[in-house]
Amino acid sequence: MDALNSRYILAYSGGLSPDPGRTLSFQKGGQELIMLVVQVWPKSPSSKYYRASHKKEITKVRGATRFFEVAPAELKEKGCDAEDLDMDQGGLVIWDARLSTMSRDTWSYFYLFVEEQYLMKRKASSSFWKGCIPPSSQDLDEVAGLGVDVHKG
Repeated sequence: MDALNSRYILAYSGGLSPDPGRTLSFQKGGQELIMLVVQVWPKSPSSKYYRASHKKEITKVRGATRFFEVAPAELKEKGCDAEDLDMDQGGLVIWDARLSTMSRDTWSYFYLFVEEQYLMKRKASSSFWKGCIPPSSQDLDEVAGLGVDVHKG
């Protein structure tokens, strides 16, 4: 996949609460850019990004928050220096989902964009839906009201 010529589809959005004890990553690894994170910060956020961590083979373990957790000692050992986020007026950051980050005391919102070809492969293999629980209702209007894309045939 040529990341610069690819189309990215919004796949998920949510909030990321402060978690000063954990270094997190949205994607376990891989050699290619397949997911981008757009993170929106309020004024004066307190967060760290670990430079070049998306380019290194780093052990990542699925944590209780469903994000991948990373050991800061391993990041340091692999030469991934922590860089403080400096945004006095707030703003947004666009980054590779493999990058490691730590939110010390500030809540942020994030939007996860997935490379279109990768998303289509996952949907075709049904692996995109693993772990998803379908709505309990069979009423299509009610399901659509939950934000599910319903196609009536």
